Amino acid sequence: MNEIMNVFASRLAEIRAERKIKQKDAAEALGLSQGLLSHYEKGIRECGLEFLSRAADYYGVSVDWLLGLTDDKNETISEDPDEAAVNGKIEQNDKKMGASVLPVLNRRLIFNGINVLYYMLAKIDSNELTTAISDDILLSVYNGFRTAYLSNPEHSEDFFSVKSDYYGLITAAREQNTVDIIRASKTADGADVTEEDLAKEFGTVLSSINNIMKNCENKLRQQNKK
Repeated sequence: MNEIMNVFASRLAEIRAERKIKQKDAAEALGLSQGLLSHYEKGIRECGLEFLSRAADYYGVSVDWLLGLTDDKNETISEDPDEAAVNGKIEQNDKKMGASVLPVLNRRLIFNGINVLYYMLAKIDSNELTTAISDDILLSVYNGFRTAYLSNPEHSEDFFSVKSDYYGLITAAREQNTVDIIRASKTADGADVTEEDLAKEFGTVLSSINNIMKNCENKLRQQNKK
């Protein structure tokens, strides 16, 4: 199971047990079968956004806590007004399309993780390291957007200026970014930031970083087995 979704599944089961509600009763109140709720709680199936909102209201917790974005059951993580407006439109469209909760969760995790990352980079104050890491992130966004755009067979590569040998070029660029990050990290002064400093600055939002770490390290362990 995806480690990120594992957090959601375990918290969904945890809050029901904490409220001392039988699974059958919770399923009836939430408008779905007991079997489907059981699948959600075990992480076998991904739920939709409408169920996520209903579950948060029913159990009296925040959506962000259910998603593992915060350890405070009542906290809703504040967003920049412009980003909140964009995310709101995206999530409304996701609900209409019956999208699962995973895209929303990943988007929020990335947003929170980026904030913590650039806080640390500001403390390090190394233009070289900040540039190398930013380039790596931008390449990931570009590659993701390009892949998503071209997944529609009606879309043409003419939308992009780089066409020939794209995958060879993006692979080489990512590898060079890794080299640049390692080189820059060796010359930068380490961030004088402790776990306590991060907790004071970001509070329970740090649970997002923990989720990202678990998910990525699980993928690295799987890679090591190949």
